[in-house]
Amino acid sequence: MSDGDDLMDDTEGNRDDAGGDSERREVNRRNWDERAEIHPDADYYDVEGFLAGESSLKDIEREELAVEGTRLLHLMCHNGLDTLSWAREGADVVGLDFSATALATAREIRDAAGIDPERARFVESDVYDAAETVPDVGSYDLVVATYGVLGWLPDLERLAEVAADCLAPGGAFYLVDGHPLVSALWQVESDGSEDGGWPYWNDGPHRIDEQGTYADPDAELENQVNYQWPHSMGEIVSAVAEAGLRVEFLHEFDRTDHRQVEGMVQGDDGWWRHPEYDVPFTFSLKARKSG
Repeated sequence: MSDGDDLMDDTEGNRDDAGGDSERREVNRRNWDERAEIHPDADYYDVEGFLAGESSLKDIEREELAVEGTRLLHLMCHNGLDTLSWAREGADVVGLDFSATALATAREIRDAAGIDPERARFVESDVYDAAETVPDVGSYDLVVATYGVLGWLPDLERLAEVAADCLAPGGAFYLVDGHPLVSALWQVESDGSEDGGWPYWNDGPHRIDEQGTYADPDAELENQVNYQWPHSMGEIVSAVAEAGLRVEFLHEFDRTDHRQVEGMVQGDDGWWRHPEYDVPFTFSLKARKSG
């Protein structure tokens, strides 16, 4: 859904026990609709570069996935830049997101880039309803969810079950996201200060009230409240396994796509690394459906 995780502070990122998850996710949808209006103009997404022929994909997923000739379903695709980059790599893609505003942008970018709409389709849906809303369920070679996605979901078992339902026999589910260990140790606020980080264990939803977005910290939002859920690595891997998918690899990386910890330095390759902390900032996981 996003290329980056939103950051919590001590006073406004409090655990929330009121209401239900469906109501919270509706609050998140309004928040993301507003973000989606802002993000096309943000340097973070570099839409102009994409239209000039550049790819939004990072080296991790490009090296770990061979997509040419595949049918690929991209869950929580936001404005579709990665979805469309996979189309340029030779996949027939479907991007799914719950934000109508984000998908309108995705279709505009697709058409401006001259990508065949029959090879790059977009579906407005909650990710948990994907097995009922995407075309040709059970036929996808790859189902992917990347960067800043898991924290927006209360139930990872449901996510893994949806991925398994959408995959063809022998197809693979692929995740890339921020490593939960580092998120639990440190976070950097929009003013540059550090706090104690995000809970490691899933202790329920946290209400976050903030201005700005990861792509535009100075943006002023009307719908600034959102809800997020922490997940441990054990929970992530177990959810995938319990959906009947066989884990092929779990990789960890010393870099991230945003300044998560004070002192991180951005390299020429665009990744942020810390010169002192030898810990994983990003992970990837691939799991295959039998058949």
